[in-house]
Amino acid sequence: MASELYPGNYLSDIDADRKKDDIIIQTQTQAVKEKVRKFPEAIRFLLDTLDGVSKVHPFLEAAYTHFKAAVTLELKRQENDAKVKAIRSEMDAVMETFLPFDFWTLYHVYISNIHAIQPERCQGF
Repeated sequence: MASELYPGNYLSDIDADRKKDDIIIQTQTQAVKEKVRKFPEAIRFLLDTLDGVSKVHPFLEAAYTHFKAAVTLELKRQENDAKVKAIRSEMDAVMETFLPFDFWTLYHVYISNIHAIQPERCQGF
């Protein structure tokens, strides 16, 4: 009965479909990443073009100024996000060096040594 519901190659068909889906997703992801990577270049070209058009009419110039400010802020935010990610990655690498230490034990060893060496400094502990 089980063989009627699930033919012998059923699981291999599922695996093959998953692999195909993974390839499609990776391809689409790469395409989106490429478009996102090219976005700042395209938007800068658009800003240069709109700069020339904005000189035609005062209303266009006002609209362009606000649009340019918003786009500039967004581009700066994206640049800062990349910098923050890089700094965070470096901080994580530095903190990984401290993982083997048991800071609570080190603190108690430090305090006990202070008690032994300078008991007058440890009145409140």
